[in-house]
Amino acid sequence: AVHNSKVFAALVRYMRSSGVPYKHRVVVLLTRLLQSPHLFTEPPPLGLLSGMEALVREECEVRIAAGKSLSPRMQALVELSVAAQRCVRVLVSKRPRPPPPLLLLSAAAPAQGGGGDSGLSDSGIGSGGGDVLPEEQPGYGG
Repeated sequence: AVHNSKVFAALVRYMRSSGVPYKHRVVVLLTRLLQSPHLFTEPPPLGLLSGMEALVREECEVRIAAGKSLSPRMQALVELSVAAQRCVRVLVSKRPRPPPPLLLLSAAAPAQGGGGDSGLSDSGIGSGGGDVLPEEQPGYGG
């Protein structure tokens, strides 16, 4: 699989090297990798692109101020920068949320079942046969 941080870092290092061929293809490949952030096994080291993003932004501002258009290769770098920013947003939104406080759950348990029963057998979960997911239960509104 190419969606891993080592491959990503190697491609960025290649792109940042001077005098190497096929940089434009590496830019396209990096952009494609970042367009599917959910396929990465671990978050890619996006910080490696931060200096490039700043240079691309500056170059775009200079060209726009001069009334010049962006070359196709500069447009590809802009697309890579945008894909990296989107990837950051996606990865941040996918961070696991903290579980609800256990104090609230344990305080509600005695009122429902009493007698130290966890209530798992009442829901069908953990009863040994045909466990039912909450969304498969009749009347589940979630």
